[in-house]
Amino acid sequence: DDVLARCKELYDDLYLQKYSMHNPDYSIEYLRDLIESDVLRFHVIHAKSGKVLAFCATQQSDNVLSCPMLGYDKNSSIPLYRAIMCVAPMIAMKAGLALNHSAGAPIFKKNRGAIAMMEYILIIDNHLPSWRRFGYSVIAKPFVPLKMKF
Repeated sequence: DDVLARCKELYDDLYLQKYSMHNPDYSIEYLRDLIESDVLRFHVIHAKSGKVLAFCATQQSDNVLSCPMLGYDKNSSIPLYRAIMCVAPMIAMKAGLALNHSAGAPIFKKNRGAIAMMEYILIIDNHLPSWRRFGYSVIAKPFVPLKMKF
């Protein structure tokens, strides 16, 4: 219960206080029910003292893993956001699942006034000598993930 309460505190600090009161305000009892019914699985990063520094909750539906909740200590000097955001991809890769990092996010982002934008990277290199284009040609190839064991 202490770990779950700390996770809720980190979630509330990030999603309800920093972003928007329009985000869901979960109760400890509701979260416990989701965990006990195996709807959510909580993954934590903790200090040597045992204090939870960051968490993410994952949910699997068929062959897709999503991460509907996360939280981290915003005052830490450790890059906790980056560390906790690695957890879901590692779980998905190990289990052979697709990963959806934005499950349900568009509605909440819209409530916060966000506007959708397409992001892409465009590099124009035709005018460069071949030795300067070589590096770009390597990263332009389709990405093939390495076989990793966890």
